[in-house]
Amino acid sequence: MAPKRAGGRGAGRPAKKAKTEVAKDPMKEAVKALVGAFEDDDQVGLSTVPAITKEMLGSVIPTSLGAGAAADERHEYQVKIADAIGEVLKEVVTIWEGKIVETKDGVTAAEALRTEKAKISETAEATLATKTAETTAAQEKLSAAKTALDAAGTTLKSAKLAVDAFAVELTEKEGELASLKGVLTGNFEPLKAGLTLENAKEKKAAEQTHLESIKSTLKTLKADTSLMSALESALTKKPENRGQFDSMAIEQLESILTTKIAKDEEVINNQESLKAEKAAAVTDGETNLANCKEAKTQGEADLDAAKKAEKEASSSLKDAKKAVVSQDKAVEAAKETASDAETSLGDAKKHVESFEFLYSRPSKAPEPEPVEEAPAEEAPVEAPAEAEPMAVEPTA
Repeated sequence: MAPKRAGGRGAGRPAKKAKTEVAKDPMKEAVKALVGAFEDDDQVGLSTVPAITKEMLGSVIPTSLGAGAAADERHEYQVKIADAIGEVLKEVVTIWEGKIVETKDGVTAAEALRTEKAKISETAEATLATKTAETTAAQEKLSAAKTALDAAGTTLKSAKLAVDAFAVELTEKEGELASLKGVLTGNFEPLKAGLTLENAKEKKAAEQTHLESIKSTLKTLKADTSLMSALESALTKKPENRGQFDSMAIEQLESILTTKIAKDEEVINNQESLKAEKAAAVTDGETNLANCKEAKTQGEADLDAAKKAEKEASSSLKDAKKAVVSQDKAVEAAKETASDAETSLGDAKKHVESFEFLYSRPSKAPEPEPVEEAPAEEAPVEAPAEAEPMAVEPTA
């Protein structure tokens, strides 16, 4: 095996020269571009010229505008063909200029529709907020109706109990009135007038009986207990022996009894009107209960309707937002179409420029005009150098 050459890679070898790009022939590039334009559906493919004619013109581009077909080399038939090729290319430019206008109008229309859909979305959002507030209000109203219904039921129950209780109360009032009148006339008034019994023992016994009845009545009426102590002394004295304090105690007892008797008589005497009043309270309670039930039923219906409307508003808002997103995509697509049209128009114009280059190209490029050279500057004359003295060798 041969030994490896010392040194690094390529040591001792001459460096390779960098490849130089060969300059492209403008004529060939232009012909190639025009042939490609005739094969492109977005260029000559848009022309109104019949397809067979476009195919024929595309096939003769090299022979009508390429090598050997310069402006001063074409014969009459080639000129006609070249003119036809140029008309087709210029028509494509016109077509794309029209499409530019259409695409810009399309962008404007898409943006206008996007604005419209955005407004619809904003309206839908406001509607949803309103419907949500209405749902909340309906919930609060229904809650209040339920509370009112419970209260109406309680009120009616109390009114019915009051009717039943009044019958019992009336019976009690009648018994109480008879008892109070009996104490007033049978116990209090005799003691107030002073007992006239001759027998002291009998008198004391009678006084004790009357006082026990009065004491029991005062206890029932929940009178002040200190009053009874004063009455025991005042009522057992003879009227002429009673002092001011005794008279005050007796007057207070009489006032308590007569006032209570008057109240009981008022209830008993007005029992029919009181019964009617309590019956009316029951009727009002029943009417109020019915109204509250109706309000609760209506509240439930209103809440259901509000929830349904809120759900529909939410769905409408969702659809409106989707429409805005969809229209945003449509706007972007319209802008992209307009941008593509601008690019295609630029390509079409370049094809026309390539055609015009080929159409007017001479067979030989004009020779460059000679460039006048600037006169050379005279070199400055140097002063002659002084001769150096020669050295003289000494003679022998």
